[in-house]
Amino acid sequence: MKKDLLYVGIGYFAFGVILMLFGIFGPSFGYESFLWGMVGGCIVPGIMMISKYIYWSRPENKEKYETKLKNEEINRNDERKVMLRDKSGRITYVISLCALFIITFVFALLKVDAFVIVTLWILLIFMYVCGVVVFNILNKKL
Repeated sequence: MKKDLLYVGIGYFAFGVILMLFGIFGPSFGYESFLWGMVGGCIVPGIMMISKYIYWSRPENKEKYETKLKNEEINRNDERKVMLRDKSGRITYVISLCALFIITFVFALLKVDAFVIVTLWILLIFMYVCGVVVFNILNKKL
């Protein structure tokens, strides 16, 4: 098991504890719910990473870990699964573009603030342009 997972887990946990101490002893401000969300979002993954490292580093789990790594390597390089991941990413991209377009149109009909509608249109255009740019870059590389 790589020590990187342990170090990242300790970093997440420590940052979460620092944020928690700031939330408890720090000054009161308007974004406290955001701060407490960040506390949970740092402490829980940190604990999970540390516990994964401890679990997979035990000698009795060494063989299971090697099998797990071997299966992950096979799945990562399997041509069929690579094609399925690419296809599912493309389908998800198209669905999200359509959903964003529909949501923007519905918000326009409901007379939601113009700022929200313009932001959604900018996001829609950004997603489309990113898709085209990434396609062209990959097309040149391959």
